[in-house]
Amino acid sequence: MSASLDDSLIAGFYEAASGLRAWPEVLDRLGEATRAFVCQLVVADKVRGQLALCESSSSAPVAGVLDYVREYHAIDPLMAYAMTRPVGEILHTAERFPQGEYANHRFYREYWAPYNVRSLVAAKVAEDDRMVAFAS
Repeated sequence: MSASLDDSLIAGFYEAASGLRAWPEVLDRLGEATRAFVCQLVVADKVRGQLALCESSSSAPVAGVLDYVREYHAIDPLMAYAMTRPVGEILHTAERFPQGEYANHRFYREYWAPYNVRSLVAAKVAEDDRMVAFAS
């Protein structure tokens, strides 16, 4: 995967975080730069163990986003693993998780399979005592 993450794209993230730009617009640009099918920003409240924010690029199937927010974030093994990693480390599921594991876990069978997801590239982009943010 090659990416062209120019300064204007990075600035877009700061603008969206400040409320000056819509997240889907910025995530669409990230998707174009990385040739990703869907891009997403997920923020979790570490203290409460709850999803705090879930923003997606416009290419994300609405039903899939709602399924994740409603139910599947709570059993997402990738989130649990990524929470233990340092900020900035890239997680590529095809390298970290064996394909055989996909058939044995409800998250992959019920959530990924219907949307034809095969792998994910993500990184923890920010963390403090209470919140943690991931971009994928």
